[in-house]
Amino acid sequence: MVRKWQILCSMILALTFAFPESAFSAVRKHSASTKKAAHTTKKKSHKSSKKVASRKKTRAKTKVATRRWRTKVATSNMMWSAPMNTTPLSPALSARMKANFQRGQAGRYTPQDMVRARVFSNAPLLGGIKPRTAIVKNLIIHSTETAKVADAKTVVHSWNSGGLRHPGTQYLVDRDGKIYQTVDPKYATIHVNEKRTIGGITNDNSIGIEIVRTGKQKYTQVQLASLVQLVDYIQERFPIAKIYGHGQIQPSNRTDPVAFNWNLFSKNLAHINAASTQTAYREDSREDNQG
Repeated sequence: MVRKWQILCSMILALTFAFPESAFSAVRKHSASTKKAAHTTKKKSHKSSKKVASRKKTRAKTKVATRRWRTKVATSNMMWSAPMNTTPLSPALSARMKANFQRGQAGRYTPQDMVRARVFSNAPLLGGIKPRTAIVKNLIIHSTETAKVADAKTVVHSWNSGGLRHPGTQYLVDRDGKIYQTVDPKYATIHVNEKRTIGGITNDNSIGIEIVRTGKQKYTQVQLASLVQLVDYIQERFPIAKIYGHGQIQPSNRTDPVAFNWNLFSKNLAHINAASTQTAYREDSREDNQG
C-alpha cells in the first residue's frame, strides 16, 4: 500500500514539474481569450442582426408611410359635395330659359341657374367630386347599363353609396327626357378610368353624360331630344373640341353608349339652331334611333 502511495506521489510531482503553473495559466488564459473572442463575435453578430432587422423594419414603415401619404395626396382633393344654389327663379324667367334651352339658345345661362329654373333637376352627387385642374375640351357620352331597370335617381343613389371616390357623371338623361345635374360641371367627377383611357382623355378635361338604358331597352325620342339640347348647351358653355362615346376612349373594357346611332345624333345636333321646329329629335325615314 505504501509503495502505491509513493508511486502516486511521484507521478504528481513529475506532472507538476512537467507542466508548470505558468503553462496551465497560459492554457487557461488562451481558453478564456478564445471564449471571450467567440462571445464578442457572437455579440457583434447579434448587434449586426438587430441593426439589419431594425433597418428592414424602418424601410417597411417608410414604405407603408409613403403609400399612405400617396393615398392621402390622391384623395385629399376629393370633395364630398359641391356648392349649389337651388333657390327657384321666377316662373316667367324659368319659362323663358326653358324655351331658349329647347331652341339651343341657352348658352348664356350658368348650370346653376339652369337648376334654379328647373330646366335641370338637382340630383346631388355625394363624393367623387374634385376641383378641375385642366380646361374642359371633351364630352363623353355613356349609357348606364345597370343590372336591372333603373331610373336616373336610382343610379345616382347607387353612386352615392361608394364612399369618397366613386364613379359618376355630371349629367344624366332619364327615359322621360328629364335632365339631372349631379354637380356643376366646373367640378370634375370620376366617369372614366384614366388608367385605361386613350387620346389623353381625363376626368379633369372632360364632362360626362349618362343616358339611362339597360338590357334591350331602346332610347326614347324625348330622351334623345333632351340629349341633343344638353350637348348643344354644354358646347356653348365650354370649349368642347370632341364628343366621344365611353367605349371609344376606353375600348379595353367599355362599349357604351350601347346601340347608339351616332349619325342621327350628329344630324340633329347640327340642326338644333336652324329653327324651333328642329329641336325635337327627328328620325330619318331610312334610319331609326338605333346604331
